[in-house]
Amino acid sequence: MDASTVFLIVLLLACPLMMLLMHRGHRGKGSEHPQHGARRQDGEVPLDELREQREAIDAEIARREEEERGVTSVPR
Repeated sequence: MDASTVFLIVLLLACPLMMLLMHRGHRGKGSEHPQHGARRQDGEVPLDELREQREAIDAEIARREEEERGVTSVPR
């Protein structure tokens, strides 16, 4: 084997190895990303968080409907 072949093999093995090492810390308790929100042990999102998300979505829908009608609101 020449040097370029060895380099290619090392490069191909390094990619999956790096993925395993980078995602290793995400397996523990409380390791979820903030954008995913808190989840119960059974994987479901708590109701209070769902209600907050619904309120935020309703507010965004109302803002966009106002824009469609030509009514401008105070920017956030």
